[in-house]
Amino acid sequence: MDFFNSHRRYHNFAPFVRQTGERKGGVGAESGPAKTDCRDDAAQPRIVPGEGWGEVRIGAALQAVDGLLGQGQPRRRYSDVYFKDYAPKGVQVSFENASNRVHAIFFYNGQHDSEEIGVFCGRTDKGINWQSSIDEVKEAYGHPTADYSGGPGEAWERLVFAGIDFRFESGKLVRIGIPGD
Repeated sequence: MDFFNSHRRYHNFAPFVRQTGERKGGVGAESGPAKTDCRDDAAQPRIVPGEGWGEVRIGAALQAVDGLLGQGQPRRRYSDVYFKDYAPKGVQVSFENASNRVHAIFFYNGQHDSEEIGVFCGRTDKGINWQSSIDEVKEAYGHPTADYSGGPGEAWERLVFAGIDFRFESGKLVRIGIPGD
């Protein structure tokens, strides 16, 4: 099973552990399960397409990521990759089974099926943050290489660009992904 199908399957069927509390402060803050206090810090690394976020980058070792984000919560394992949630940081990482190196990175802001993961405090190297619109993403990154959408029940759209993708639900940016190969 390839990574994108396994990731989609993971998000459709994974059991969730709910946290209690309220989101507060910062970009994309609203009532919800995870506590987050985001501040815009010019010194904080930016999400870079095809690379990652600072030292949390494609190809980084599991030990390095755990050292930066904490131990994380192991999730689903597939034939090629496994997932760990770093819920307080709003980050999920997939690692290659064979090498324990980062395969893909996902940054969250209340995605419908991933509410247990907190809000990531950050933005892309082109200034896209949780308040950015679909049009602002397209203005910053150009024409998407793929554009997926769906419904009914909940309208969503996923815009794919070289080395980065953006998922919107009902017009709200809820996930930024740095996909692996």
